[in-house]
Amino acid sequence: MRFGHRRNIPIWIQGLIVIIGIAVISALFIYEKVEEERMEQHVLQMEKEERKKLIPSDENSINVLQDNGFVTDVPEQGKLVLSSETFRENYERTSRFDVAAASVSVDLSKQSFDASKIYLLRFRMKAEENAAIVNVNFGKKYNFFITTEWNEYYYPCTDEEIASVKWVLESDFQIIQISDVEIYEYGANADLQSMPCGTYLADAKEIKLSEDTDLNIGHQNRDIQYLNGYVYLVGDSSLIIAKENADGSLVTCGYLSDLGEVRRLELYDDTMLAVASRHNGVYLVDISNKETPTVISHYNTLEIANDVCFASDYMIVAGRYFGVEIVDIKDRSNPQFVSKISNNKECYRVAVSDTTLFVSCWATGEVELYDISVVDNPQTIRTVEVDGRVGETFVDEDFMYVVTGYSGMSLKDTVGQPGYGTGNGLTIFDITDITRPVLVSTVKADGSLFHSAYDDWSVCVNNGFAYFTNSYGGLYVYDVSNPAAPERIGKYTVPLYKDKSSLYTDMTESDAYVFPYDCSEYINSPVTGVALGEGKVYFSCAYTSLHSIDFSEAMPLEKKVNNSVEYQVANASDKNRYRNVEYLLSDENVYVIQKAGDYYYVGTDVGIYVLDSKFERIKLQKTDNPVQDIKIVDGILFTAETTGMGIYRVDDEIIEFISWYDSNSKNKNVSSLGVTPDKAFAVLQASFAGLEVVSITDLENPSKVDNLLTDDGNKISVDKLGTGSLYYRNIVNGNVNGMIGVIGMANSVWLRSTGENLQLVASYRNSLYREEGGTASMTDGTVVTIANNGYRVYDPIADMNSDLSNLNVNKVSDVFISGKATVSDGLLVVCNAYKGEIWVINIANPENPVLVSNFEISGNPDLCLVTENYILIPVKHSGLMKITRSAK
Repeated sequence: MRFGHRRNIPIWIQGLIVIIGIAVISALFIYEKVEEERMEQHVLQMEKEERKKLIPSDENSINVLQDNGFVTDVPEQGKLVLSSETFRENYERTSRFDVAAASVSVDLSKQSFDASKIYLLRFRMKAEENAAIVNVNFGKKYNFFITTEWNEYYYPCTDEEIASVKWVLESDFQIIQISDVEIYEYGANADLQSMPCGTYLADAKEIKLSEDTDLNIGHQNRDIQYLNGYVYLVGDSSLIIAKENADGSLVTCGYLSDLGEVRRLELYDDTMLAVASRHNGVYLVDISNKETPTVISHYNTLEIANDVCFASDYMIVAGRYFGVEIVDIKDRSNPQFVSKISNNKECYRVAVSDTTLFVSCWATGEVELYDISVVDNPQTIRTVEVDGRVGETFVDEDFMYVVTGYSGMSLKDTVGQPGYGTGNGLTIFDITDITRPVLVSTVKADGSLFHSAYDDWSVCVNNGFAYFTNSYGGLYVYDVSNPAAPERIGKYTVPLYKDKSSLYTDMTESDAYVFPYDCSEYINSPVTGVALGEGKVYFSCAYTSLHSIDFSEAMPLEKKVNNSVEYQVANASDKNRYRNVEYLLSDENVYVIQKAGDYYYVGTDVGIYVLDSKFERIKLQKTDNPVQDIKIVDGILFTAETTGMGIYRVDDEIIEFISWYDSNSKNKNVSSLGVTPDKAFAVLQASFAGLEVVSITDLENPSKVDNLLTDDGNKISVDKLGTGSLYYRNIVNGNVNGMIGVIGMANSVWLRSTGENLQLVASYRNSLYREEGGTASMTDGTVVTIANNGYRVYDPIADMNSDLSNLNVNKVSDVFISGKATVSDGLLVVCNAYKGEIWVINIANPENPVLVSNFEISGNPDLCLVTENYILIPVKHSGLMKITRSAK
């Protein structure tokens, strides 16, 4: 075996290797150290730069400028507690890079704020590039809308928790400028109604038109449109057509009366228009001959027709809490209900663009968007929120314009809060993506304005300009060629001075009203509508009639319905969803059903159907108007027939006309009635805020009764009963110890016949009123009122001096009821025509209700009739719903 020889490495080489290794390790160590120091320096530099970013400057925060002065005055009795000079000396800022966003604040902790005092913050602000939102915290937080024009902002505060004032930019960063910050102190008894509140354009650009500029066309006008040289107006139950002469003057050429409580009009083209007449439904009018407009047909809406628009061969009606109705008008002489949208909101205005429906929901401050490509199956797209009650929505290409009024949607409940009366203005959204509307800008009308009348606002847009109405605030015109930076062109008002105008109305009587001017000196004629001519803007007014301004940029809107859009019909139905349920008279619009003997009497659009015990049609008594209510007393049948009351004699299948009472109500809409047991008097719910009492002692000659008898023998006018607003079926369902009850928004009244007179038994404030509520009689002389998701039982006379809202609310666990009530045979049946929901509840023991059944349907269930074997419910366009009761 051989072994190899191993050579030894010289010691000097080994030493060299060690030295090199040590050098490499040292070098690596030194490099790491240097790199670490470099990184530390980099981090420090980054931190320094970040800290530098956090240092507020005019480039990254809200800029505080020197004073510019105010246009709007504050009440003289105020004490200046923070001057603009003190503010500039003490304010602090944060930059756009701060976690709190760009802001300006001033510490007030050293100020002595008195909880019993009222404080007013005012300042000026503007945005450099686009409209913005700034949140201001002064006791409470409130959003102010900033534009690219200088505005003055006034913020009253009655809050004791004032520690600072802070402005925070809520929208994307841009340069915002603020100046003239001041705080005033007022005594506890300061007049909040006269205190400035909200936003005022520094240059208001107000043009006051003389009352003499009234064109004197129409009366109490509510809306206006323009097309091809003609102006169309509705007001005072009438349609007026005026022709534009070559010199620009107008002359009335056509007139149509008896259209009811007219509210809005919409042109289909130059041959037809629709008039939305609130309680009186919708009228389609032929305007081919401008001198003799004629009614083509009348469509009786579910409740109040507040607005109308067209989508090809369909008419769309806004019906407040009854939602939106889609109506087929291919046969203009016979409009046919197709479908409805129920969203449990107050649907006030409607607009259509292609297959998208825009619904303005007044009370909730929202616009709801729907896809109506399938007209009998609308689908929700989106809900958009705005700051204020919502008026008209107008779509112009890729932008949606929404006019608002009354109060902002937060901090709005009390005069003096920053949102009260400051919801008036115009909001613009980008709807390029219809599923994601983007807020672009909001401009506000000047100051705060709140009044209970003329609470509907209009807007139109064309050629880069927007025109919107603000009732007592006037007409506003804005350049919206850049929707992100609207610029006011003008504000047009028609002041009516107290000492000079017979049209002046005193608005100082209510402590809830606020105006952006001294209404004890003058009141502006409320602007109700706006229309565009060639180089001219027309606006309708409620006190004066019609005014115009010359504006070269004004261009008429095209008023021709787009018939190229194709809508589909799915023919969907939910009528077979429930067992023991059958629909009768499905081809009719059914309002009411009553029974006498073995026969049923059904009120419909075409008249009174008589049905036998098997619900077979025996006879139709035709009527000129829809039969909306029926009462039968001792073989005499009384009807609420919209324009008046019909009186008939019934004997089984025989029905014989006796006489007719023509309503004396200005806007005739007799929708329900009560009849005293002795057949001496009928009480008619005849209009939005009116009752009529009719003597029916002589059935062949019914006559109006002007005065009632009080319990002390004095007379009181029917007009002075003070029930307040009457919306839908406000007469109590059933007599109570011989009395007829009327439950109004303001007061409840109870009336009883003495034979010769109708006596006012009781009248008291109604603390249980709900539009979605109702009251029905019980057999023991008490009544059931639906409210607060349950019901209260009380004696309407014995408990009239009590606060009824303090009475116990009877509820079924986890069941929330609302609607009109019927009580019979131990059952409470509640029908909510708004929501399409029905509850059947056993109240044999009223304090321990038991739910029997609950239905949700697509129709509008109305007051029902309960028999031994059936529950019969009118469901308007869906006919008559028959529910077979289970054996006891």
